[in-house]
Amino acid sequence: MINTGRGNIFFDTNILAYSVDKTDEAKHKTAVDLVESVFDGQLMGHVSNQVLAESYRVLTRKVKTPLAESDAKTFILGIVESNNWAKLNYSSQTLKLAMELSSQGAVSIWDSIISATMLENSLSSIYTENTNDFGKIAGIMAINPFKME
Repeated sequence: MINTGRGNIFFDTNILAYSVDKTDEAKHKTAVDLVESVFDGQLMGHVSNQVLAESYRVLTRKVKTPLAESDAKTFILGIVESNNWAKLNYSSQTLKLAMELSSQGAVSIWDSIISATMLENSLSSIYTENTNDFGKIAGIMAINPFKME
């Protein structure tokens, strides 16, 4: 497992998707190991409701072999119901911060909402394949676990 120096880390949609999607075996294995480390209590995983909704959409519509909606729902609810995953919401204040971050760093509003949610919850590290965009946000350390193997 990759050591972030902290026990708390945010998971981006792409990591959750690779943990289910087997199209890229190496990425699948890495993502499975990370997700299982949260379920096993070795790491405290954080996700936002936005990431959970995005993951459901990606797993049922965008991956090469989409999951049945019932299977995607089971996966997402497993995270929702687990005490080892912190589920984070965002408010209108978060949205205000996200719009600022988006305009400052030329980052999509969706990634800015994730970043603002992280910052408001004192989280600085995110597992993501999208290090270019998240790396533009001050206070966020974007870790691509697929590049660290």
